[in-house]
Amino acid sequence: MARIVVTGSAAKIDRRDVVLPRAVLVAAIEALGARGLTVAILVTPAGFVEHRASGEWSGTKGWCTDQADFDRLADVAAGVTRDLATPEVRATARGTVGHLIVGVDVWPTACSEPHAEVACCLDIATGEVTPVTGKTYPNLQQQDDLIRNPDVQSHIIEVGAERVAVLVCHDLAAWSPRGNAVAKGPRAETWQLMQAAVAASRPTLAVQLPHTVSTAATWRPAWSRFAERSGGALRSGTSAIRHLDQHWHEVTPAPDAKLLAGTGWGERAIDVIVTEVPA
Repeated sequence: MARIVVTGSAAKIDRRDVVLPRAVLVAAIEALGARGLTVAILVTPAGFVEHRASGEWSGTKGWCTDQADFDRLADVAAGVTRDLATPEVRATARGTVGHLIVGVDVWPTACSEPHAEVACCLDIATGEVTPVTGKTYPNLQQQDDLIRNPDVQSHIIEVGAERVAVLVCHDLAAWSPRGNAVAKGPRAETWQLMQAAVAASRPTLAVQLPHTVSTAATWRPAWSRFAERSGGALRSGTSAIRHLDQHWHEVTPAPDAKLLAGTGWGERAIDVIVTEVPA
């Protein structure tokens, strides 16, 4: 599998329209093709595209989110993914990429909250898009407003012969030793359910779709525990990278070997680094 690493101007694009994300995606696919590589899975960072609607949100949110409410926005994310990966994009990817796992953030209103963070899987050969999962384990700042995905079982999908764990951004923190130790109430219940579901499914691969990554240290303990508690079949886990800090500011130096090697576990994924938006 391969992960997209966006840095430089490519990390700062306007993601509210599919045009620039599509250009980054095509650049990544063409970079793989130029290297003569073929991958079963290519994964993007979270929020690779943003969709912002108008109107009002009368549904649930936070820890009390109803599955049907999340699913409504997941269906919107699937439509955005189809707009992103046009037939021309899929023609470029055919023979190079088997499946694309893409992060789409959806705002159902014009307000800053609530929103949902979704991961969709696109089959390049058929064009079929499945809104497979979304963030289940919100951070403290968004736990009251996130339209979260309550379905812990949805984080495991089958791609060919592989069982793939798909974690959206802070979901990986459900395996943080420090976070597990202090979690209470619904937060503790959720990490326990997530860990149990993943262990029972015994994934062979795992992908994380973070919004930003500035240092390998952020996710290293969680990746280690994930590998320890994932059921024993895991060969490789990787985090896609948008090389910005948590305030969405550029960081230096550019992604180096330490960052690339430290953002995952086991066999290394292929790094596809996109620095500039193609003209």
